[in-house]
Amino acid sequence: LLFQTGSDICGFFQDAEYEMCVRWMQLGAFYPFSRNHNTIGTRRQDPVSWDEAFEDISRSVLETRYTLLPYLYTLMYKAHTEGSTVVRPLLHEFVSDKETWNIDKQFLLGPAFLISPVLEPNARNVSAYFPTALWYDYYTGVAINSTGEWKTLAAPLEHINLHVRGGYILPWQRPALNTHLSRMNPLGLLIALDENKEARGELFWDDGKSKEPQPINLCIIMLDVFQNHLDVSAVGSTFSNPDDLAFQEIKIFGTQVLHNVTVKHNGVTSQMSPQVTYDPNMKVAVITGIQLLLNESYTVEWEDSIKDEEKMDCYPDQTGASEASCAARGCIWKESNTPGVPYCYFVNDLYSVSNVQHLEKEATANISLKNSPYSNAFPSTPVKQLQLSVVYHKNEMLQFKIYDPNHSRYEVPVPLNIPSSPSSTTDGRLYDVLIKENPFGIEIRRKSTGTVIWDSQLLGFTFNDMFIRISTRLPSTHIYGFGETEHTSFKIDLNWHTWGLQEDVFIRYPNGGDIVWGKVWPDYPGIVVNSSLDWDSQVEQYRAYVAFPDFFRNSTVTWWKKEIEELHTNPQNPTKSLKFDGLWIDMNEPSSFVNGAVPPGCSDATLNRPPYMPHLEARDRGLSSKTLCMESEQILPDGSRVRHYDVHSLYGWSQTRPTYVAVQEVTGERGIVITRSTFPSSGRWAGHWLGDNTAAWNQLGKSIIGMMEFSLFGISYTGSDICGFFQDAEYEMCVRWMQLGAFYPFSRNHNTIGTRRQDPVSWDEAFEDISRSVLETRYTLLPYLYTLMYKAHTEGSTVVRPLLHEFVADRETWNIDRQFLLGPAFLISPVLEPNARTVDAYFPRARWYDYYTGADINARGQWKTLPAPLEHINLHVRGGYILPWQEPAMNTHLSRRKLMGLKVALDDEGNAEGWLFWDDGQSINITSRYYLARFSNTLWRHEIFNNYITGTSPVYLGYIEIWGLGTVSPNSVKIFWNSKNEIVPADYNTQSQVLKVNVTTKGIGLHRFEAMTWNSS
Repeated sequence: LLFQTGSDICGFFQDAEYEMCVRWMQLGAFYPFSRNHNTIGTRRQDPVSWDEAFEDISRSVLETRYTLLPYLYTLMYKAHTEGSTVVRPLLHEFVSDKETWNIDKQFLLGPAFLISPVLEPNARNVSAYFPTALWYDYYTGVAINSTGEWKTLAAPLEHINLHVRGGYILPWQRPALNTHLSRMNPLGLLIALDENKEARGELFWDDGKSKEPQPINLCIIMLDVFQNHLDVSAVGSTFSNPDDLAFQEIKIFGTQVLHNVTVKHNGVTSQMSPQVTYDPNMKVAVITGIQLLLNESYTVEWEDSIKDEEKMDCYPDQTGASEASCAARGCIWKESNTPGVPYCYFVNDLYSVSNVQHLEKEATANISLKNSPYSNAFPSTPVKQLQLSVVYHKNEMLQFKIYDPNHSRYEVPVPLNIPSSPSSTTDGRLYDVLIKENPFGIEIRRKSTGTVIWDSQLLGFTFNDMFIRISTRLPSTHIYGFGETEHTSFKIDLNWHTWGLQEDVFIRYPNGGDIVWGKVWPDYPGIVVNSSLDWDSQVEQYRAYVAFPDFFRNSTVTWWKKEIEELHTNPQNPTKSLKFDGLWIDMNEPSSFVNGAVPPGCSDATLNRPPYMPHLEARDRGLSSKTLCMESEQILPDGSRVRHYDVHSLYGWSQTRPTYVAVQEVTGERGIVITRSTFPSSGRWAGHWLGDNTAAWNQLGKSIIGMMEFSLFGISYTGSDICGFFQDAEYEMCVRWMQLGAFYPFSRNHNTIGTRRQDPVSWDEAFEDISRSVLETRYTLLPYLYTLMYKAHTEGSTVVRPLLHEFVADRETWNIDRQFLLGPAFLISPVLEPNARTVDAYFPRARWYDYYTGADINARGQWKTLPAPLEHINLHVRGGYILPWQEPAMNTHLSRRKLMGLKVALDDEGNAEGWLFWDDGQSINITSRYYLARFSNTLWRHEIFNNYITGTSPVYLGYIEIWGLGTVSPNSVKIFWNSKNEIVPADYNTQSQVLKVNVTTKGIGLHRFEAMTWNSS
């Protein structure tokens, strides 16, 4: 058994080569016997024989070796006394992991220190295998929670990859020029915590030179970390410690911030004043200001406090917590001065994890309720046995599901667009998944960057029959889109606000908490309401026989189509038919004037007033407030019977698709549906307006936020009630809202009965002119907007989008929600405040043009204050894009017959690109009758598909504008069309640098247009 081994670093025979010798010096620094040695007659290869860079690399890695000599020396002692190994293969520590059986390009020093050297020329990364364990980067302390996998690690020439295994403590010492000097330096401990926040280690120390260890000249120190304290035990030590050697620094990997660190010497609190520094990104704490002598025993204790932002509310119940009720759940009560921080929070986990399995296409684990006196202290009955399933559907898509394997529970009947069988590969997957213990959690990490995008290893995971909670750390403070409710900013306020439910995270859960208040609902025809009665009496007498259709039920869908057909066609009496192009479905949350049902009311108190009530406006009245009784029965298409409690949030969704299908079948055309209540995937069948708002200035900005959020939800056809639904509109506010609303995809001025008229002609002539002007701009740009809708429909892109979606690297855009883009190129900067005649607008780094003049505004990556008189809304076009447009008319039926134009906004390289989609605007099937073209650079048209314009009524090109051509006037402007070219007259404005070409008299069908070219003098 030989353990003092090593080879001649850089080789004995032949001349060494620079890079090879660098890599060998890095590797050889961790040989137990480390020596650079070669034969006579070959070139020198010691570190100082090369260059300064070689010296620095060698010095750095040798200092690492010297730092770890106490650990290495202890390994030598154990090899000598117990027959263990110093250098060992990974399989010796992970014998059940078959992957380790063939690994011989990595090795361990002892059980805990992993070396992954570069062994090939020109390599600047290295493939390293990490058996299932918690591993830490030696240099930074960054954790790698591995489930047995290969990783490609960066390995620049000056770097060797070193990792420490969680669960171990490595003693170290400040390095010096030689061991004689270094042995006099202070020592330290590197504690690498495992998943249970525990670690163990050992230090052997003697004089380093006696033939045999002498009882009066050695000490063995046992090191143990558990439950937030470190035991340093000098076992039978008779070491005299003449140099007062001591541990003066403790570095802890994988910890939360430490508080109240104290040192006890032989059980008595010492007078030391430990100092702690903490890196929250690396999760590394360093304790200094200590003096733990080698020949003495100590205990270092600390509080691993839970950060305020990670305190999970242990008592979210409606009644509120007290110190006594908090203690009854086994939680901690600590008052805080920070608003929103729960006083009662978890310190213990409710569930444990076992039998974690990582398979090729999935991962599984068993989750069990711990045997605790507090297990049943939370709302409703806990589920004792759970199963975790992680499925790698695609390389870019994974799904995890936590469910009860022993009892069938309701699941959302909305189909997910996932593969029928997983197609991902181990090497191709974009994400790593770790299943964590103590507390239970799931970590999803992006492989390429190491960014954690989901980490639910937080206390408070609960899976009770009527109360399910899972929490996650957020990878960023810039979070958008959660919770369909009225927000005051696009960026979600994370300061203890409870919104909905994270890199695209979709949480499918049916029992949402938002109950929307209703509005006026007409009575039966011919019924006169006695308004002198109180409200409840009116409801009981005049609405007692109203029912809500169950749109999940197949028979209801058939009935609904018949009702829609009768409205549109009325076969019995065609004169009473009402022709329509689309339907607007309202109050389908469902919203009611009755709290559940007329007397005697709802029958199931537990469902209507569940153990946990969401933070709703009507929290004190229960879930049935202004909606149905939760025990109401609904029948799914497969015949399954479910409670309204389970499908309440799906009511609008269940009505939307049948309505859309019926509209198409009845009208024979594409049609449209606008719905108030939505659920993920509603955008396949309907648009959405943002609910019944108020005629108030703050609603303008909120409407922008709402549209941007619904873009994230996959619903592109959105807008709010322009000028407000409730309350009387005010003149200036309504002007500004008309300007803003003209660029809503769904643009509608709408208000309730009893408020003043607010349509444009109800004000004055100036209001009419302002409204007409901005609506003509909207109609002019309909070809661009229609193309955006097509791309949203076929590619899943957005129509309304925040600036950050186009300029994600520009941090300034991350908080902007008072401007927005239509598509990638059209920027709207509205006035949102009263009495304002200017507006502050941000322009990311690009070329931007004023929409009205075509002039470059010369603003890049900066804010500008723009004039905004009452009759003006600021609109800008991004350089590099081509916007198709059309002459406006009174309606789309007429405008679609008008001449088409192209606005070409050049970027700095003189390029631009754009798309145009065109069809008849009403056919249901667009797959065979449409026109799609891409325009690029010097206006070459690339026709993608054309089976509409040539076969029906052609669209004619009338105008072309080129923006940003420069100060030199272009000449020889040519149009290529119908296989010929023709010089056309052009007008060039040298001040605005806009070239205008008018070909209205040429009769150029858009499908015959090929290109336009120009020369500059």
